[in-house]
Amino acid sequence: MIHLKRDIADIKRLKEILGIVFDEGFPFILENANLKRFLPLKHKLKRKKEHKESNEVRLRKTLERLGPTFIKFGQVLSIRPDFVPKSYIRELEKLLDDVPAFSFNEVKKEIEDSTGRRLDEIFRKFEKEPVAAASIAQVHKAILKNGEKVAVKVKRPNIDYTIESDIEIMLFIARLLDKHIKGLRKYRPVKIIEEFAEWTKKELNFNIETENIRRIYENFKGSKTTKIPIVYPEYCNERLIVMEYIDGVELNKIGKKKTKRDDVKKALKNGFYSILEQVFIHGIFHADPHPSNILILKDNKVALVDFGIVGKFDDNLKDEAVNLLIGITSGDTEKVIDVLFELGEVNGDKDLKKIRGKISDAIYPLSSGVLKEIKISSVLEEVLDIALEFGIKMPREFVLFAKTIVTMEGIALSYYPDFRFGEMIKPFLEEVIIDKYSPKRLIRKNLMNAFRLKKLIEKIPGQTARVLNKLEKGEIKIEMRDTDIERLSVELDKSSNRLTYGMIIAALLISGSVTINLGDKVFYGLSIVSILCFMFAGFLGFALFISIINEKR
Repeated sequence: MIHLKRDIADIKRLKEILGIVFDEGFPFILENANLKRFLPLKHKLKRKKEHKESNEVRLRKTLERLGPTFIKFGQVLSIRPDFVPKSYIRELEKLLDDVPAFSFNEVKKEIEDSTGRRLDEIFRKFEKEPVAAASIAQVHKAILKNGEKVAVKVKRPNIDYTIESDIEIMLFIARLLDKHIKGLRKYRPVKIIEEFAEWTKKELNFNIETENIRRIYENFKGSKTTKIPIVYPEYCNERLIVMEYIDGVELNKIGKKKTKRDDVKKALKNGFYSILEQVFIHGIFHADPHPSNILILKDNKVALVDFGIVGKFDDNLKDEAVNLLIGITSGDTEKVIDVLFELGEVNGDKDLKKIRGKISDAIYPLSSGVLKEIKISSVLEEVLDIALEFGIKMPREFVLFAKTIVTMEGIALSYYPDFRFGEMIKPFLEEVIIDKYSPKRLIRKNLMNAFRLKKLIEKIPGQTARVLNKLEKGEIKIEMRDTDIERLSVELDKSSNRLTYGMIIAALLISGSVTINLGDKVFYGLSIVSILCFMFAGFLGFALFISIINEKR
């Protein structure tokens, strides 16, 4: 049961959202999801317009009109091919984070309130105009008192409340979509919004991003390929990040600069090796590598910024990611399927033959062609699309890794058409495999397994004693259910009931025969008692006969 006033605090905002959804050509969703009743009157009276644009384009435009929360939602969906089909992802990647900057007075207040210090106590110089403004925060260039150039990321005032209110409405709508539109259920709209809410909550807490930057900086300290900004934790908090200012060219603006082709190629290779090292060596990686988050430096290093979205890989995910890439690059269908089923959450019975056929078709170009002519990202996207089609839920971190590879290869090909990820990744995978089976790693892995086994053995006596103690006290209830035994029990009940009926009928017939001469004869030489016994026996016999006939049917 939906209770509007209980579930939605900002009803006016709900009506505004539904009005925009209606205007952008999705009235059928409002009707099918029983949302039309919440539309403002002026929209109810409007005639439906015909829209020539595709659903994908209209969705993007709708999200842009709905504001910061929905733009951020679309951007998150664009890196989650396990949630939406790739045709929508292509369009959502075009989403413009085109929001106006908030005023310098508001910036100053946010900094001073969150640090408890005046702006001029922290910075020698602070530029009033932001160098970048987005839906959650904006960035200003500044100089610390010690002369260090820094980038200052400041959270938008009241953005927490705005996003929380919008997510509340999104959950309300998602529940109705899930309830009323059967075709959308496989995309799990409620699950998508819940995960977005969890993700956004983390992104709004700048302490988490600060720690992400610090960890990745430590991993690449002294690197010849990758530059990560230093953070200044004494000035950072939940609403503010102060980090080293990196003077580089955004990858999406590289075409406007006079950059040598070989330098671009080298920088792109450095970017790829950086991501692969983050994933397979360090186990934590930048999961939102769109062109404005990648800077090219003068020495062809790449610098990464904006660590609000990161992925984390444990050893198992690393191994399976390697297996997937090996399966794709070698055209091994079975290996790819094994990874999907090993990592994926499979709901219900799956048509394995159909899945195998689709994956085989997807990776056929790799098994039949020259590796350098193949675009790995296209095959990887196709595999994820097949997983989505068959309802195989892949771990979020794994999907982030796959989408990162897809994004990086797309960026590389847009600037360097001859770039081939397949050629480049083979030697890296070989190094990873050699390291995986190196004596040092095998010894370490076996020692860890032995340690876990030791801990398990140590726990067994205590746990066994506790279980036996509970059994003795009757605190443990063991329930066993066997359907075959249950059916047997039912059949035995039926048989015993019929046997009882038969014995009663036999007794009545014998009684009727014995009492023929008892008392006055009233009908065909039978006494009244005898007649009653025969009648009752006949009635029970007829009832038994009917029950047997009905069961056979």
